[in-house]
Amino acid sequence: MRVLLLSLTAVLLLAGCNKQAAPAPDAADIARDEAAAHMASMANLPGITGQINLAGVNQLPKAEVNLELRLLDVTDPSQKPVTVEELVAPAPRRLPMDYRLPYHAEKIDQAKRYVIEAALSISGMRLYSTALPVPVLTDGHPATATLDLVSGGMTATTMSQSELTKREFADLESQLGGMRRVTGKRVDGDVSVGWDAFKEDNVLRMAREQVNLDNESRVSYRYAYKAGQPWYVVREKDNGLTSQVAWDNTQRVILNEQSDGTQVGDDDIAALHARAAALAEAIGSN
Repeated sequence: MRVLLLSLTAVLLLAGCNKQAAPAPDAADIARDEAAAHMASMANLPGITGQINLAGVNQLPKAEVNLELRLLDVTDPSQKPVTVEELVAPAPRRLPMDYRLPYHAEKIDQAKRYVIEAALSISGMRLYSTALPVPVLTDGHPATATLDLVSGGMTATTMSQSELTKREFADLESQLGGMRRVTGKRVDGDVSVGWDAFKEDNVLRMAREQVNLDNESRVSYRYAYKAGQPWYVVREKDNGLTSQVAWDNTQRVILNEQSDGTQVGDDDIAALHARAAALAEAIGSN
């Protein structure tokens, strides 16, 4: 009987040891399983697709890197964007990588504006993200987008489009020292106005001019361009009033503010746009 009891005890102890030896699920495996289950549940939905690039990098570190994708409503440039769809999943180790962000078609309003952004993060710390979110789905934009990542990058999730635009303009100004500078003059009414401009790969990026008016007051202008079109204008009067206006690639106003808290009028916006376009034409191939 004693031998039998010892044998039973040994069996129970062995079973207990075997039970304790079962490995705990790996956190990365759990994350992958959850992401796969989420993707499976949305497999039949339409999706935004494309490729994610990171210049100079073709392989991610062995540490667990997550890919974050967000579809954002940026209709109101003065407000922080609204997240429409979001996906966080373990990122493939090889770059460039293909992506697909499913979305619910019933959430999309053709009268609104949407962008997609991406980021690569480790333990919640953002390593790389889209330099700027890319428009998709409405305003003639397709459901495809190539997302180029940069170190740090910008996020539309926590900043309004106006703030993002102002930051991008400030970044452009900080790069002027590395661009080719050209100078010249043009006629503005009865006044000859001197200007200087900055080109990158022979493409006009920014121009500046200062106008001395008949009443001895002065007005300075700074113009930034994208794809040959006016993108951002800053006008500073010597009475201290600063006006800032910016347009997107469809020439829709996305920034309109003045230092006194008011906004620039529609006619004045049109005049600033025309002035920026006229200067770009005057600079031409200089």
